[in-house]
Formats: sequence, C-alpha cells, structure tokens
Amino acid sequence: MQADLFDRPATTRAAARQRAMDDARARGEDMAERAGAAADRAVERWCANAAEKLRTFARAQGGVWTVEMARSVLDSELPRPPDLRAWGKVTTMAKAAGYIEQVPRMFFPAASSNGAMKAVYRKGPKA
Repeated sequence: MQADLFDRPATTRAAARQRAMDDARARGEDMAERAGAAADRAVERWCANAAEKLRTFARAQGGVWTVEMARSVLDSELPRPPDLRAWGKVTTMAKAAGYIEQVPRMFFPAASSNGAMKAVYRKGPKA
C-alpha cells in the first residue's frame, strides 16, 4: 500500500503551466458565456445582433484589428451590455460563423485591459 504514495507521475513545470492555461481558458469561456447570457436577458438577442454588427464591421475592413477596436466603432450601434465580457461570446460566435478569423501569432495591446495583449482579427470568409 505504501508504494501507491510514490507511484504518481511527477508533475513538470511545463505540465503545470499547461494545466494553468487550460484552466484559465475554461474560466474565460465560462465568464464570456455568463456575460453573454446576461446581455441576452437584458436585451433580447443582444449577442446575435452584436455578432451581425461585427460581421458588417469585418466586411468593411481591409486590415487587422482587435475586438476592442471594433467595439469602439460598434458601441454607438448597440446598447451597452451589462458586462463587456459579453463581447467574448460575440467573438466566439463570429469566429464559429466564419465572420472573423484570428491572425496567428499577432497581438496588440488593449487600453481596456491595462495594456494586456489581445488577439488580432481579420475579415473571415463568410463576412
């Protein structure tokens, strides 16, 4: 029985970092989903309408941009959601629909997140 205590696989730093990143992504997805649901409760179909506005925005773009940049343009066209993390759900919806696509290995600092690096997007094939 004592051998069971020592037969566990060793945890490496890389494995621990990967688990931490996986957990962080899961928390982010959960919070975006919750914020999106709250936005939809506050304004019927807010997320779907925002995704369609993001599609229109993307269609007009020739370059790359962050969702924060798109949001600054679209803020006047949509009611403000109770939690800006609702844009996370909108982004996920727009990516899944092919309206936008993330540019690999490209990030810009975002003023709304204290300069944290944010993903960069471009028009998707179905914009």
